[in-house]
Amino acid sequence: MVAVPYKNLEQRAKYLREYRQKNKERINESRRAWEAANPEKRAEQQRRYWANNQGELLSRAAVRRMRPEERAYQQEYRNTHRVRQRELNRIATLRQYGLTPESFEELLRGQGGRCAICRSAEPTSWGWHVDHCHATDRVRGVLCHRCNVGLGHFKDDPVRLRAAVEYVERHLKAPTSGAEELQKP
Repeated sequence: MVAVPYKNLEQRAKYLREYRQKNKERINESRRAWEAANPEKRAEQQRRYWANNQGELLSRAAVRRMRPEERAYQQEYRNTHRVRQRELNRIATLRQYGLTPESFEELLRGQGGRCAICRSAEPTSWGWHVDHCHATDRVRGVLCHRCNVGLGHFKDDPVRLRAAVEYVERHLKAPTSGAEELQKP
């Protein structure tokens, strides 16, 4: 590939767009030659791309096939049926974890109607989240949005979570600016 002389990302993107436009035929010819020489690798690339982007590809294809009046109708329908659509999306999400709305409510009731971590009774505007183990897909409980995002940022790693707890507790006991502690030899 050609060395890109820009450090600014916008300039770099513009440069690459122009380069691809000017050299389109040569780039396509090179790509076709590689694909002909590596049919198994190309087939594997296509399988992986389809597996990772199937939903988006199908929805994009469906939108492209729509006439403008169909798109307008679909947008109007979504706007007028927003609440119902939100409920259907919620049910579909629960179904991913093998739950029904009733079993979800039972799970939440089993936690006293509160977040399993912070014990908040209010789920925030994002609603309640089904917490699950990413390794086993086993449902662990129901969390508020903040706790769910927090666990995600710590990658569900107990070592990181313990380190965060120790860090916060250490700074609760000794209210220093933090900069003083860093400067100590």
